[in-house]
Amino acid sequence: MFWGSVLAKKYDAWVAGWMVPIPINLKQYWHSDLKKNVVNLSSYQNKEADRLLEKMESKISKDELNKTYKEFQSVLYEDAPVTFLFWKDNIVAYNKKINGVAVSPLGVVHKCWNWSISE
Repeated sequence: MFWGSVLAKKYDAWVAGWMVPIPINLKQYWHSDLKKNVVNLSSYQNKEADRLLEKMESKISKDELNKTYKEFQSVLYEDAPVTFLFWKDNIVAYNKKINGVAVSPLGVVHKCWNWSISE
């Protein structure tokens, strides 16, 4: 019921949690083509943002991609189509005796079957 009303844009305001998929795909949330990007829940439309989102999908260097993310973030910040309330930091600690721990955006227990304990 709640998400159906959100997708139908029947609310003036709403609060919910939000996650970005891995690999990162921001286009579905922010691109102006509202028919293809139904999770652009704020109906945000900006030609410069579209250009940057499309550039992110092209074959560019990692440095250029990072630069493009920062440019997009600036455009989004200036337009403020939504209000971001907070970011949840994910602080990880583990004992040095545990080998094979790989902390990544997928979480700390991702591939935990590769862990071992040294004496």
